[in-house]
Amino acid sequence: MNSQDKIDDNINNIIQAMKLFGFLQRQTSNEHHIIYSNNDEYHGEMKDNMKHGKGVYKFANGNRYEGEWLFNQKHGTGKYFYNSGELYIGQWQQNKKNGHGQHFGVYGDRYVGQWVNNCKHGRGTIYYAENSIYSGEFSDNKKHGPGYFYNSSTRELTYQLYDNDKLKEQKVVDQVPCEFENVFSAVLVKDNQIIHPQPLPNTQVEETHQIQQEAHGFDTLQAMNETVTVKGKKKMQDWNIEEVCIWLDCLGLSQYKENFIKNHMIGDTLHDLTDVELKEELGIEILGHRKLILQQINMHKKYYIKKMAGQLHRADSENSADQSSKYDQLYSIIQKIEPAVESPGIEVLKQKKSRRKRSSGSEDKLISPEQKEQQQETAKFSPKQGNQGQSLKVESKQVVSNFNINNATGSESSDESSSSSNEKPQELQLESNQSSSPSKHCILSEKNLQQKHQEKLMSLLQDLGINEKLLINYQEIKQGPQIGKGSYGIVFKGNWLGQDVAIKSYCKKKEQQKHKQLMADFLKEVQVISNLRHPNIVLYMGVCIKRHNFYLITEYMENGSLYDHIHKKKTKNLNFIQIIEDITLGMNNLHGRRIMHCDLKSSNVLIDQNWNVKLCDFGLSRIKSKKTKSMIGTPHWMAPEIMRGEPYTEKSDVYSFGMILWEIITGKIPYENLSITQIIGTVGWGHTQVEIPQFSNPPILAILAKDCLKREPSQRPTFAKILEKIQESQKQECKNKEKAKKFLIDFLSN
Repeated sequence: MNSQDKIDDNINNIIQAMKLFGFLQRQTSNEHHIIYSNNDEYHGEMKDNMKHGKGVYKFANGNRYEGEWLFNQKHGTGKYFYNSGELYIGQWQQNKKNGHGQHFGVYGDRYVGQWVNNCKHGRGTIYYAENSIYSGEFSDNKKHGPGYFYNSSTRELTYQLYDNDKLKEQKVVDQVPCEFENVFSAVLVKDNQIIHPQPLPNTQVEETHQIQQEAHGFDTLQAMNETVTVKGKKKMQDWNIEEVCIWLDCLGLSQYKENFIKNHMIGDTLHDLTDVELKEELGIEILGHRKLILQQINMHKKYYIKKMAGQLHRADSENSADQSSKYDQLYSIIQKIEPAVESPGIEVLKQKKSRRKRSSGSEDKLISPEQKEQQQETAKFSPKQGNQGQSLKVESKQVVSNFNINNATGSESSDESSSSSNEKPQELQLESNQSSSPSKHCILSEKNLQQKHQEKLMSLLQDLGINEKLLINYQEIKQGPQIGKGSYGIVFKGNWLGQDVAIKSYCKKKEQQKHKQLMADFLKEVQVISNLRHPNIVLYMGVCIKRHNFYLITEYMENGSLYDHIHKKKTKNLNFIQIIEDITLGMNNLHGRRIMHCDLKSSNVLIDQNWNVKLCDFGLSRIKSKKTKSMIGTPHWMAPEIMRGEPYTEKSDVYSFGMILWEIITGKIPYENLSITQIIGTVGWGHTQVEIPQFSNPPILAILAKDCLKREPSQRPTFAKILEKIQESQKQECKNKEKAKKFLIDFLSN
């Protein structure tokens, strides 16, 4: 046997040994994958051919259990995902929910407490979707025994006595026993050592602040009623230890003063405290107390509050209240303009037109050549049958109800002149002469009234920060196919004066209050986007208001979204380093302007024809209503703290960026098979997180994903730091390429 044969034999032996080692490793890991005859599936540990240890069992009906097993039975800690979208996280015994557990309902309710044989049994608490709370005794899934109920709308606390879900007794109380204090701590305040519910704010103030939202994307949180300040005009960072203690007294948290003094907690340190530091360093175990402190700190970060003549004021509170009233005025004026078509003067014109139609016998004869050309253009642009898009109906300028703020004057006069130029039949001449004076008077009065409304409307829009030059005439827009859809309305591809644009349509809502809020949402997004100019932020071109619909016109991004390229088109050879750098540059610019995106995800990352990446929908954070402030964003990309209702910070945007990185690395949609309820339960409350691959191409993607997806917000980097790391990795890659090139040249030359 020659030396080459010996080498080959050794190589074969090594390969066989490696295969054997791999087989033994699989055996010792005790991982099994079984598909049963009924299409159920199990993947996990086993013992004596029974499910034993940790494993996942997928039922054919869509239910799934992930957790611990004991001799073929669910036993220990586990999660049960229902095909309806519900979720249970907690203890199991002999295949049944037994012990402490949490159940998340599909409508947002959450039960936390004791279970016996799959039923709520013992002490438990229900956190309702509308923020009310019930805590008390349960028996066989029913309220049974004493309990306490906090009504979030009236802010009243009542003692209740139930018998098999039937309310037998209830009375309003001012305080709760010690054992319930931790449950209600977030909604109770301490005054002279007595714990009682927070008072209900003044209704008028509540309504005003529901529509007011500040630059970070949050409501004022009733800052003028609830924010505690110390005497004087000092900012929190300037407080000394005595002033911090006064602040704690005002919050009803005097019991923590000693720990604050021990740690020399001055205002500058207090300003940057985290939940972990409050718990571990300052010994505040009660979650509600920590939340109250962080909430107050957050308010002070956002607002400059001062105390004067016994009242709290925000520096620009008068401006905000004034802005709120302007929204109401704006809505009122649009309402007045809308029904103008039914006015007496216009009604006379309509009657005359209908007579002319009957006399001519053909509707087509009344259509002017200009109108025909407009209709033909529209027909050419309309998509063929089967396309998703809807063609734009070019409406006659005669219809005043199709109000366009850029075409505010002249629409009726052009109609009058055209109608007067038509010859009237002889038999109608007398009638016309008799009625011309009153009808002209009605028309002129109506015109003057409409003109006043339009002038007032223009003035209000300018006061709200919408530049007159950016108002687009609706008649100049051609609407093409639908390219997107959201809760606000629909996005269309369109054309404006020969240029491709994206038209974001805020569709009219049936309920007046919802439509009012929609209008405010539209205007607030315009206020954000109109002040932004950056290469990595979608270019805002203007707005259009037509009847009760509002349109935001932006540049059209030819290559769609990053989401489409990852999940639909499966585009290969994308320059992901350039993509994440562009996202980081855009986000760094937003955060530099103290604006948070609040809905950063791959579908909000758009790509133009030159493969430049730009962010869109970044005004969403400012336009969420008060009721949804704890759910800003899309759950699949949302930070865990937001799912738990904690304040939104810049670090929450960083977490969403981390989810985009994970998406790029894996090519998967985050938590694709979970309902929104299940995502909130497992990620927000259950400490579950996506598994981040150890390696990626390029390696910087995995490194950044691990940093950005830290569960504790304070441990996540800023976008400025992320940008530094990306640029450093690019420099290092260039150096490595140069080294490789030099090595190859040296090798070939030798």
